[in-house]
Amino acid sequence: MFNGGGRELQTSRSFLAALIANNRDIIWCMFGLEMFQNATQYLTGILPAVLVAPQYLAGEVEFGVVKQAQDAFFMLRYSLFVVANRTDEFSSFATGLDRLEALVLAIVGSQQLEQVFTFEDVNMSTDSPLLDKSQRGRELQ
Repeated sequence: MFNGGGRELQTSRSFLAALIANNRDIIWCMFGLEMFQNATQYLTGILPAVLVAPQYLAGEVEFGVVKQAQDAFFMLRYSLFVVANRTDEFSSFATGLDRLEALVLAIVGSQQLEQVFTFEDVNMSTDSPLLDKSQRGRELQ
């Protein structure tokens, strides 16, 4: 008798360990991305003020220039992180495309199967339940 329980348990445990390691890596990557995005968010608010403050205090620029510099930094940050900020939307879109592709392949595959395997090619016996009453007693041609 086949006794594969131990081998199946070991295989299952190795798959589970690989799954846990993969999820841990994903969590750390997402954590790093979030930390980087938070740091750049705070820097885009503080850095322009720090850069323009000496000129403002010296009376070389008006106060509106500080706000303009902050707005410019925010727009730059938003432009650079457009892909990173929308990863959920991109992954949902990619998943939808994968499902649509599977559906199209299933439809095209079934149509090709119908074209290759038609009922005229099948020689059914006379006692087939698929034959209607008028065709019972003779074979399909």
